[in-house]
Amino acid sequence: MNTAVALHGRRITIGVEHPLLVPLVNRLFRPYSVTTGARTEPDYRVGGDSAAGWWVAGGSRGRTAFETAAQAVDDLEYRLTLHLLGFAADHPHLHASGAVIDGRAVLAVGPSGAGKSSLALAWSTSGYRVLGDDIALLERHGRVTPFARLFGVPTGLLSACGVPADEDLDPLAGDGESWFDPARAGGWADPDPIPVAIVAAIRHRADPATVIRDLPASEIVALLVGSLLESGRPPADSFDAISELAVVARGVHVTYGDPANASAALAAAV
Repeated sequence: MNTAVALHGRRITIGVEHPLLVPLVNRLFRPYSVTTGARTEPDYRVGGDSAAGWWVAGGSRGRTAFETAAQAVDDLEYRLTLHLLGFAADHPHLHASGAVIDGRAVLAVGPSGAGKSSLALAWSTSGYRVLGDDIALLERHGRVTPFARLFGVPTGLLSACGVPADEDLDPLAGDGESWFDPARAGGWADPDPIPVAIVAAIRHRADPATVIRDLPASEIVALLVGSLLESGRPPADSFDAISELAVVARGVHVTYGDPANASAALAAAV
């Protein structure tokens, strides 16, 4: 069967050639799902079986073989992520997680391992609509839009947040990793631009206490420039949007050990 996803009016079609893969592929980018005709030539194909192995084809990576269905769908997710982000290449892409609190966005920015996914999961399970756990699309005038990609989190993090594993997504899970669909909890933020209230530079530590201190706009500009992903506009072309965001949003530095406490503290600060 064919399925399709679309962003900013542009579409990607995927041919799914094994029934086991259909529900998994359909979950990957559900907020971007659109209808497609059965005769549409797919941009990507995924298929195989447990005896001969699994494969993904399409795009610049060509055809690649995998031992498991989970590996094939994971590779397809990566290809679709890059393709969808290419449809928004005129935006700066921030390496950030975020949530919508009372109609305004809170962004958590930091390197891999800083705790962006932990905070996003805590926001979602608290009932807040989320922007994503890894990528947010920066608009002009201090606003952002979500990038609705499934969260990939350590299995232990789900348990710590009291979230049962999603049996429908279990076939995608790798060693020590689980997938989380925010549609199960707070849901995804609306695709319309959302004004940003807080930009938080986050750092995880062993101490469970949450400490928040204000940052000047100049430090927030440097933080945001350092958080730009190569998939979006380059830093020189993103500076105006970043400067606008640094002017209108409160900048804070957050150190924390408990994601639930930190997410609640940031929500209360909006």
